[in-house]
Amino acid sequence: MTVYCGQNGCRKVLKPQDFDLYYSEWDTKIKNSIQKIFNVEQPLLPLVDENTRKELDEFFSNPEKYKSVYSLKLKSSNLEVESDF
Repeated sequence: MTVYCGQNGCRKVLKPQDFDLYYSEWDTKIKNSIQKIFNVEQPLLPLVDENTRKELDEFFSNPEKYKSVYSLKLKSSNLEVESDF
Protein backbone atom coordinates (compact mmCIF):
# COMPACT_ATOMS: atom_id res chain seq x y z
CA MET A 1 0.00 0.00 0.00
CA THR A 2 1.31 3.43 -0.88
CA VAL A 3 1.45 5.93 1.98
CA TYR A 4 1.53 9.70 1.64
CA CYS A 5 2.02 10.73 5.27
CA GLY A 6 4.58 13.49 4.66
CA GLN A 7 6.60 12.57 7.75
CA ASN A 8 10.40 12.76 7.72
CA GLY A 9 11.78 9.28 7.08
CA CYS A 10 8.50 8.02 5.63
CA ARG A 11 9.04 4.73 3.80
CA LYS A 12 6.16 5.65 1.43
CA VAL A 13 4.98 2.06 1.19
CA LEU A 14 3.56 -0.59 3.53
CA LYS A 15 4.27 -4.22 2.75
CA PRO A 16 2.91 -7.46 4.25
CA GLN A 17 6.28 -8.27 5.87
CA ASP A 18 6.20 -4.96 7.76
CA PHE A 19 4.34 -6.63 10.64
CA ASP A 20 7.33 -8.89 11.23
CA LEU A 21 9.83 -6.04 10.88
CA TYR A 22 8.12 -3.17 12.69
CA TYR A 23 5.45 -4.47 15.08
CA SER A 24 7.61 -3.86 18.15
CA GLU A 25 8.27 -0.25 17.12
CA TRP A 26 4.57 0.24 16.31
CA ASP A 27 3.55 -1.21 19.68
CA THR A 28 5.80 1.28 21.47
CA LYS A 29 4.36 4.20 19.51
CA ILE A 30 0.78 3.03 20.06
CA LYS A 31 1.25 2.49 23.80
CA ASN A 32 2.82 5.95 24.18
CA SER A 33 0.05 7.61 22.16
CA ILE A 34 -3.01 5.77 23.41
CA GLN A 35 -2.32 6.86 26.97
CA LYS A 36 -3.12 10.42 25.82
CA ILE A 37 -6.38 9.58 24.06
CA PHE A 38 -8.61 11.22 26.66
CA ASN A 39 -6.48 14.38 26.91
CA VAL A 40 -8.60 15.73 24.05
CA GLU A 41 -12.28 15.44 23.28
CA GLN A 42 -13.21 12.20 21.47
CA PRO A 43 -16.53 12.96 19.74
CA LEU A 44 -16.41 9.75 17.69
CA LEU A 45 -15.93 7.49 20.71
CA PRO A 46 -19.64 6.54 20.76
CA LEU A 47 -19.12 5.07 17.28
CA VAL A 48 -16.35 2.70 18.39
CA ASP A 49 -17.59 -0.88 18.37
CA GLU A 50 -18.24 -2.56 21.69
CA ASN A 51 -15.33 -4.99 21.43
CA THR A 52 -12.79 -2.26 20.65
CA ARG A 53 -14.13 -0.11 23.49
CA LYS A 54 -13.80 -3.06 25.86
CA GLU A 55 -10.16 -3.58 24.82
CA LEU A 56 -9.48 0.12 25.28
CA ASP A 57 -11.01 0.09 28.76
CA GLU A 58 -8.99 -3.02 29.63
CA PHE A 59 -5.81 -1.27 28.52
CA PHE A 60 -6.50 1.66 30.83
CA SER A 61 -7.28 -0.61 33.77
CA ASN A 62 -4.24 -2.81 33.13
CA PRO A 63 -1.69 -1.52 30.54
CA GLU A 64 0.31 -4.76 30.85
CA LYS A 65 -2.51 -6.52 29.00
CA TYR A 66 -1.86 -4.45 25.86
CA LYS A 67 -2.78 -6.45 22.77
CA SER A 68 0.04 -6.12 20.25
CA VAL A 69 -0.63 -4.64 16.84
CA TYR A 70 0.87 -7.92 15.62
CA SER A 71 -2.44 -9.57 16.47
CA LEU A 72 -3.89 -7.78 13.44
CA LYS A 73 -1.59 -9.62 11.04
CA LEU A 74 -3.51 -11.77 8.59
CA LYS A 75 -2.28 -15.32 8.38
CA SER A 76 -1.87 -16.55 4.81
CA SER A 77 -3.69 -19.74 5.75
CA ASN A 78 -6.78 -17.67 6.64
CA LEU A 79 -6.85 -15.44 3.60
CA GLU A 80 -5.37 -15.60 0.15
CA VAL A 81 -4.32 -12.16 -1.07
CA GLU A 82 -2.83 -11.28 -4.41
CA SER A 83 -0.05 -8.74 -4.10
CA ASP A 84 2.34 -6.78 -6.25
CA PHE A 85 5.03 -6.92 -3.55
